[in-house]
Amino acid sequence: MIDLSVRGGLANSLFEHVWRSLTSFDRASVLRELDAHVDAGGALHLRFDKEEAFRGIVKLKDQDPIKFQLSFRARIKSDLGPNQEIKQFLESLETGLATSTGP
Repeated sequence: MIDLSVRGGLANSLFEHVWRSLTSFDRASVLRELDAHVDAGGALHLRFDKEEAFRGIVKLKDQDPIKFQLSFRARIKSDLGPNQEIKQFLESLETGLATSTGP
């Protein structure tokens, strides 16, 4: 098992890369089923297909996965709960993808 911990801008860049690498179907699935991916402490858990990852493809899969956990710092002045904050963050990444690949 490999345990990697990154913080700050590097963590943000890494996650943005992973999020962009997912198919639009997988991204929509995470947003739709967000409660199943966020634990009580507000950490986002994603599981990726190990075989596909070795081929350079990022794809969600529950069986024999590569486990990816992203913890978020709560904003001090936010009335949103962890799930809503994470959803807002993921939706902002989606908006960025839409504008960067638009006409």
